[in-house]
Amino acid sequence: MTEFQDAMGQASTTAGRTRRYGPVRMACFSVGFAAFFSLAGCTAVDDLTTSPEERAAQQPQKVTTEGVKDEFPNLAEVPSEPKPHTPPETREEIVSELTDDRSKASFTDPTPLITAAPKKLDPFASATIISADSVTTSTQFAGLSSPTETGPGQLAAIIFFNHGSVVLDENDLGVLRDLVTLHEQRGGRLRVIGHASSRTQNATPDEHQVANFEMSLERANVVSAELLSLGVSPDALATEAKADAEPVYHEFMPSGEAGNRRVEIFLEK
Repeated sequence: MTEFQDAMGQASTTAGRTRRYGPVRMACFSVGFAAFFSLAGCTAVDDLTTSPEERAAQQPQKVTTEGVKDEFPNLAEVPSEPKPHTPPETREEIVSELTDDRSKASFTDPTPLITAAPKKLDPFASATIISADSVTTSTQFAGLSSPTETGPGQLAAIIFFNHGSVVLDENDLGVLRDLVTLHEQRGGRLRVIGHASSRTQNATPDEHQVANFEMSLERANVVSAELLSLGVSPDALATEAKADAEPVYHEFMPSGEAGNRRVEIFLEK
């Protein structure tokens, strides 16, 4: 009996506990179910008000590993030379074609411009300094100053010579004829003075002076002989030689040297 009573007592105790804690557990379960259905309702409302594009944008992006296994270039290495745009064979063919075209090209020379040749003016052409009508000195040189009148009387004419020459040309003879005409009109006396430039061949100083004196004297004699042949009286003619002692131009230029190879003729009263 005692064991039966104990068993019944435990059963009643267990039943009492069950009855005591039953309502609490039921309340907890009710709150949980209410929260679950509330969240489900919100999710359903969001699904109805959100477009498919917005829902897709809200999805988390998928992480990819594309390119992780690619090799990075070595910055310490020199890159290889780029390939040419055209193969060497093609370039050689183009160059060959251009060369052929150039060899076949023809050019037409332009028509030359015809111009009148300028009149050559000799700055040292022999000339008469004064005319029969006036004793005023006239221009005889182009681009060079007239020689200084260092001789006696008035400088009437100058005869120029080439280097080492004593030959009179047609212009020289014409000047001497004009001078004779002037002398006949005005009278007086003619003094012929020969000169030479300082240039000679390699020689001693004495040989240099002798060569220049002989050249100046020979030139003066040639002019005097022509004046005599034109009718000038020997009594009205005097001949001298100065060698290179009286230059009128500096000889650092050929033009100055040419101006010193001369015969001056003065008209004296």
